[in-house]
Amino acid sequence: RYKKKIILLPQSFGPFDWGEKDDAKFLEEVKRTLRYASKIYAREREGYECLTQLGLNNVELSADMVIRERMFPSASDILREHARREIEYPPDNSVGFIINQNVFRIGDAPAVLDLYARMIKELIDNGEKVCILNTSTADTNRVRDVLDKVTDRHKVDVITGEYSSPELIEIISRFKYVVASRYHSVVFAYRSGVPAVILGWASKYVDLALLFQQQDYVFDIRAASADQIMRKVSEMGANYKTESQRIKNCLENVQATSVVRQAMSALQG
Repeated sequence: RYKKKIILLPQSFGPFDWGEKDDAKFLEEVKRTLRYASKIYAREREGYECLTQLGLNNVELSADMVIRERMFPSASDILREHARREIEYPPDNSVGFIINQNVFRIGDAPAVLDLYARMIKELIDNGEKVCILNTSTADTNRVRDVLDKVTDRHKVDVITGEYSSPELIEIISRFKYVVASRYHSVVFAYRSGVPAVILGWASKYVDLALLFQQQDYVFDIRAASADQIMRKVSEMGANYKTESQRIKNCLENVQATSVVRQAMSALQG
């Protein structure tokens, strides 16, 4: 209406096959609307293909902005009124768990619960320090379920809070490695050179891991066996320093260009 230029920065798109009667009509509207954008940055290969199959020629593939950009704001840059607060950090050299309640919803909930309890028990038995970082109130009940299932509950540290993205990056950077299901917790980990064993269900997790040569540590919670995941957690414990360096090397390549600068150029073009 106002003839303003639009850039859609990196995010997920599609799939567009909903199986509804009006799919074709709605897709035409999607094409018409998205064609107006000066540039669309698809975060995953699946989304890129969904958009280009619609005949759009204004689409590019780009990693998430948090890992694509070298510069990242502090909490005081984001919040208009920000008082520096005490941040709770995990114990030194601990393994972090970042639980997503959707893993229980999409996978077999009792099996997922058993898996978490088994992973934590084995790590504690092997002398590792374990800390659960609860980053969303939506996950609180599932964190409680996991803790109730763990025999040595008193040996598990828990950090809970509504932290900003810069604060979460600061917290996650302290872990040796993480077992994570929240997408942006993995993004924050990779930005900090922290390896992750990823329990997911969507292509976005695989694409993210591929950027950092970490695809062997991604599992679809609907298909992977508990034994497979346990083996990879053990492998990560032995190799996390090597994987951390690999991630840092890949991050240099990912940040070689800036999607923000590219978007600004597209606006001016």
